[in-house]
Amino acid sequence: MKLNPFPGPQPYRAGDHARFFGREQLSQQLLNRILAYPNTTVFGPSGAGKSSLVQAGVIPKLVSQFDFRVVRVDSWPASTAPLSWFVRSTSEQLDLATMPPASGDPLAQLNRVIELALLKSDRSILIFLDQLEQLLLPDRPREETEELLRGLSHLASKPIHGLQMVLSLREDYLGPLRDRMRARRELLDAGFRVGPLYVRDMVEAVSSAAASGLPKQEWPRKMVETAMLQVREKGSPESVESAVQAAFAQIVCRALWDQRTDGHVDEPVDAVVIMQRYLDETLQSMGAKAEQIRTLLEDKLVDQRGNRRILTEHEAREVLPSEQAGDWLKKLEDAAILRAAEHEGGRYFELGHDWLAKRLFDVRREREEVEVQRKAETARRAEHVRAQKAIEDRFVRSIAVGATLAVLVLLGVVYWALEQRKQAESERIAAQVANDMTEEAREAEQSAFVTARSALLSAGVRELLARNQPGYATRLLLEFDAPESVPGWIGMAHEALATPVPRTLLGHTAPVLGVSFDISGSRVATASKDGTVRIWKADGTGRPVILDHDVEVLSATFSPDGTRVLTVAKDGKGRIWQADKSDSFVTLENADPITVARYLPDGTIVTLTTSTSAYPAGDHAFWSAQRWDAEGQSSKPLLDDKAVFAALSPDAAYLVAVFGDGQTKSLHLTESAASWQEHPCGSGASTAAVGADGGVAVLTADRHLCRAHTAPNVPPEKLGLAEAGDVRALAFAGAWPLYLDQQHRLVGMGLLTESLGAGASRPRLLSVSASDMLIATSDGQAYVYGHSLAESGLRDTLKGHTAPVVSGAFGPDGMLVTGSEDGTAAIWNLKTPRLPQVVTNPAGPVRSVAFRSRDEELLYCDGTRAVTIASNLPNPTPGEISSPDFHGCLSASFHPFDDSVVVVAEDAAKQPFAMLVQDVGAKDYVRLDQKGRVLAARFNSDGFSVCTITDEEVLRVWDIRGKLIRELPLPGSVNGARAASLSDDCSYVAVAGKEDVQVWKWDLDGPRAVSSAPDPVGFVSLSPNGQWFVVAQGEIVRDTARRYQVGLPGPDIYRGGSKPVLFGAFDARSERIVTTSEDGAVRLWDSPSDTPITLRGHTAAVRAATFSDDGEVLVTGGDDGTVRLWDLSIDSLKGKLAAATNDCLLPDMREAYLGQDRTVAQTEYEACERENEREPFVKRR
Repeated sequence: MKLNPFPGPQPYRAGDHARFFGREQLSQQLLNRILAYPNTTVFGPSGAGKSSLVQAGVIPKLVSQFDFRVVRVDSWPASTAPLSWFVRSTSEQLDLATMPPASGDPLAQLNRVIELALLKSDRSILIFLDQLEQLLLPDRPREETEELLRGLSHLASKPIHGLQMVLSLREDYLGPLRDRMRARRELLDAGFRVGPLYVRDMVEAVSSAAASGLPKQEWPRKMVETAMLQVREKGSPESVESAVQAAFAQIVCRALWDQRTDGHVDEPVDAVVIMQRYLDETLQSMGAKAEQIRTLLEDKLVDQRGNRRILTEHEAREVLPSEQAGDWLKKLEDAAILRAAEHEGGRYFELGHDWLAKRLFDVRREREEVEVQRKAETARRAEHVRAQKAIEDRFVRSIAVGATLAVLVLLGVVYWALEQRKQAESERIAAQVANDMTEEAREAEQSAFVTARSALLSAGVRELLARNQPGYATRLLLEFDAPESVPGWIGMAHEALATPVPRTLLGHTAPVLGVSFDISGSRVATASKDGTVRIWKADGTGRPVILDHDVEVLSATFSPDGTRVLTVAKDGKGRIWQADKSDSFVTLENADPITVARYLPDGTIVTLTTSTSAYPAGDHAFWSAQRWDAEGQSSKPLLDDKAVFAALSPDAAYLVAVFGDGQTKSLHLTESAASWQEHPCGSGASTAAVGADGGVAVLTADRHLCRAHTAPNVPPEKLGLAEAGDVRALAFAGAWPLYLDQQHRLVGMGLLTESLGAGASRPRLLSVSASDMLIATSDGQAYVYGHSLAESGLRDTLKGHTAPVVSGAFGPDGMLVTGSEDGTAAIWNLKTPRLPQVVTNPAGPVRSVAFRSRDEELLYCDGTRAVTIASNLPNPTPGEISSPDFHGCLSASFHPFDDSVVVVAEDAAKQPFAMLVQDVGAKDYVRLDQKGRVLAARFNSDGFSVCTITDEEVLRVWDIRGKLIRELPLPGSVNGARAASLSDDCSYVAVAGKEDVQVWKWDLDGPRAVSSAPDPVGFVSLSPNGQWFVVAQGEIVRDTARRYQVGLPGPDIYRGGSKPVLFGAFDARSERIVTTSEDGAVRLWDSPSDTPITLRGHTAAVRAATFSDDGEVLVTGGDDGTVRLWDLSIDSLKGKLAAATNDCLLPDMREAYLGQDRTVAQTEYEACERENEREPFVKRR
C-alpha cells in the first residue's frame, strides 16, 4: 500500500492531521485565538496555507480535546444566495432532523438552525467559512454578500455560548471585506494573519512528512534544502531565511515522493523539470480543452521574451468561451498554474512561477521550430524524389549502350548515383544553414529596425514638444510599437499631457481674427482674414459650414438660440447668417462703419460704429451705438451724442461711453426703461470699461483708475495711480478692473496681484470669463490666469500655435477657443486633468508622502504643524491633523485597511515622537511614549499592530490602541543613528548611522543581525519583503544610490543626474526602485544597467516618494510645495493620449518622423481625417 503524505496543490484536510508538520506553534496560537473570541478572521497571501492550518492543524484538536462539532463551508455556488447556502450546509452537516424551509427570511432560518443545533446537543460548534473572497468578486451580487455578513454579525454580536466562528480569505481581499463590514466591527475584532513558511521551516516539515508516508522515507536534509530553495519566492536571496511558495513546494515534494518510491533515489532534484512536467500533465487532464487553454497561457500570459505577463479577468473572458471561462480559470488557479489577485473591483491573473513561463515559452518555440523543420523536410523530400527520378532516367539510358559494358556501366552508374546523393545532401545542409542564417539576420534586422524606429519617434516627439506642439506629440507617442521598452516614453507622455492639449481646426488660409462658442458649447465660429467664417463642431470632428465674405472678417458671434451667426467684416458691414446654411444673409447697413456687433440675451443686436471728424485737438474717432431687431431692422440710436470712446460689457448687457467733455456714462441695455447713468470720476476721462455687473472703470486724465458702482448713492473710488504712459487695454476681471500698460505689463487691482513682468513679449488681453482671463504674447503662446477669490495667478500655459494668438473666447464647462496668425483655431478643455496630477501644499515643502490606491487617498507631511489628507483626487478635499504636542511633521503612513494613521512628529523641543491617530475627524490621538528619538514608525501589514524604531536601536510593537506589546533591543550598534526603515511586516529593521547601515531580522527567537553596509548615509529604505535595502549619502556623494541584497556583500550602483540623491524607495513587489534628486528630477529604475525613466515637473529638490499598491502610480513630494501623482501604466497613458486630441499627423510629419514615403504619408493622413469626418486640409502634391 502506498500513501503519499504530500497533497500537492490541494489543502490538507482534517484527516491529514498526522501528516501536517511545521506549524505546530502557529496552530496552537490560532486555537487559543478561536477559543478566546466569538469570531476570528484568518487571512494571508494566496498559497500561505490558511485552509490547511485550520483544517489539519486546528479542527482535529478542537474535536479531540474539546469535543467540538464542525461545520465547514469552502465553496459558494453562484446559483444560491450565500446566507441560504450557509444555512443549508449548517443544517446538513449538523444532521438536524428539521430542515429550514426553502423560502422565507434567511436570517430567521439561521436563528432557527442555530437554536435547533444547540438544543440537539450541548457540544460546542465551530463554523468555518473558507474562501470568502469568492463572495467579493465583481460578478457576485453585493446585496447577497451583505445579507450573509449581517447574519454573521448577528451571531458574533450576541455572543452565543458554545458557538465559535472562523472566517478565512485571501489577504488582498481583506480591504474590500473591511469596507463592507465598517458598521459590523465585531467581525473584525480578532484577526489572525498566516504568513509564509521559510526554507528552514520547510526543511524540517518536509522531512517529517516524508517519514510519515507509506512506505516511510528518510530524505537527506541537503536534498530537501535544495528543493525548497528552488521553490522560494521570486526575487528572494538563496538563503534559508527566504520564504517558500507553499503550493509549489507541495507539488515538488509529492512528485519526489512518488519518484523515490518507484526506486529513483539517486536522481538529482530538479524542481524546474518537475513543475514543467506537472504543467503538461495538468493541461492533458483537461482533455479537449487542453489545446485552447495552452494557447491562452502561451499567447496571453507569456511575452515574446519568455517573461510573465498580467492578464485581467475581462481579457480572459474575451478569449475563452464565456460559459466556461470561470470554471477553467478556477481549475487553473486551484492547480497553482495561475495566481489571482484582486485589483479595483476586478481580478488579474499571472502564471504561478517563472518556470511555468519558461516551459510555455519553450513549448511555443519548439512548436514553431518543428513547423520550420516540417516545411524544410517536405522540401528536401521533393528534391530527393526529383534527384532520384533523374538518376533512374540516366540509368535506363546507360543500359541501352550495350550488354557488353553492362557491368562496367552499372558500376559507374552506381558510383555516380552515390556521388549525386552526397552532393544533394550537401546542398540540402547548405540550404538549411543559409535559411537559419537568413532567419537570424531577419530577426536582427527587425530588432535593429524597431530600435531605430523608436529612436526616430523619440527624436520627433522631443522636437514637437520643443516647438510647443503637444497635440501632434501625443499622436506620435501612440505610434510606438512597444512603448514599455522605451525608457523615455513615460516621461515624454507626461510632458505632452502636462498642459492642455488642443484640438486644432485646420481650414483657414489667413489669420483667425475672431472666435466664439454657441451657448451650449457644442459649436465654434471662427472669423478669418481669408474672407470666411467657419462653423465647427467643438469636438473637432466633421466638416465645417463655410460662410463666404468678399472681405476680411473681424468677428463672428452666435445668437442666444444658436440658430444664427452675426459677423462683422472689414468693409464696415454687419451680416446675419443662418448657422447651418451658407447661401443667404441679411446685411446691417449703417452710415458709419460697424466695428463691434453683439447679440443681447433677448436676440436683438447692438452695434458700435466709428467715424473720424474734426476735433479741436485734431482728428478724432467718434463712436455711436445702434440697436437692431433679430431680423436686422434698425431702431433709434442708443448713443445720440458723439462719444470719443465706447465699449460693451462681456455679456453685452451694459454700454459705457466717454464723451468729449470727459464725462463717463453707462446704459443698462437689457432694461427697457433704463436711462444713461453718469459716473462722476472727474474730468478728462480717456478710456473706460464696464463689467458684467455694470460696474465701470475709468482712466482719468491725471492717470488715476476710478471704479464706479451701479448703485447711484455709492461714490466712486480711486483704486490707484496708473504707470506713466498709455494704458493699452482696460477690462474687468470679475468685479475688479485690470489694465495693460505701455511697458506691456498686466497690472491687476484689488484681489488680483499677478503681473507678467517687464520682460513679457507684448501681452494682449483677449478674453475674460467669470473666473479666468486669457492673455496672449507675441511669441505664439497664450496664458490663462485665474482672477477669482478661490484661485488667482497663472493656471495654464497654452502651447500649440506657431504664431501669435490674436483672438480668444471662453465657453461653458471650462472650454476655450483661440485663433492665431498661423491660420489655425484651437479648442482647449481647461478641465481635463493634467499629468502629473498636482496637489499644492500652501504650507511649503513636502517631507513625506503616502498613498492608498483603494480610496485614492493621499497623506503627506509638510514639516510644519500639519499632516494633510487629501481625498477625492484629482480635486482633493484636504483635511488636517494637528495636536498641542505637534510642532513639526516628519512622516506619516496609512493603516492598511481602516482610516487610522501613524505619524512621526516633533515636539516643542524638536524631539521626534510617534503618534497614533485612530480617528482623524474626532481628533482621537494617542502618543506612543518611549525613550529616544523615533526614527521610523509604521503599521504592520496585518493591520493589528504598530512598530516603531528609535535611535537607541530598540524595536517596539504596539497594539492598535497604543498599548505596548513587546520591546526588542537590537544586538550590536550603529554609530550616530540618523535614519531607519521597516519592512511591511516589521520583521526586518534597517538603521543607518554616520558610518554604516545595519539590518536585523526578528522572529520568535528574537532579533538577529542579517546584513550590514559600510556606508555613511542620508537615508535607508527597506523593500516591502525585507530582502533588499537602498541607501544614498545625500550631500556627500553627488549622483548615486546603492542597493544591497540582505545577507550578500557588494551593492548595485544606480547613477543618474549630477545632483545628490535625496531619497529612494521600492515598489510593492520589491522589484522597481525610485530615486529622487536635489535637481527636482525623479528617476525610475528596473535595474542598475537600464536607462531610467526620468520624470521632470518639480521645480525644487524632491525628498519623498512612494508607489501605489499596484505599482501603477508614483507619488512624489518636494521643496516646491507640491505633491505630484505620476501615472506609470502604459495602457492608461495610451488611453489618455488617445483621448487628448483627434488631430491627425500631417503628411510632412509622417515623412519626417515615421519614415513613410510621400504617397503613404498622404494616404494615411487622409484616412485619419476621414475617420474624423473631416475634409483633408493638406492636399496631394
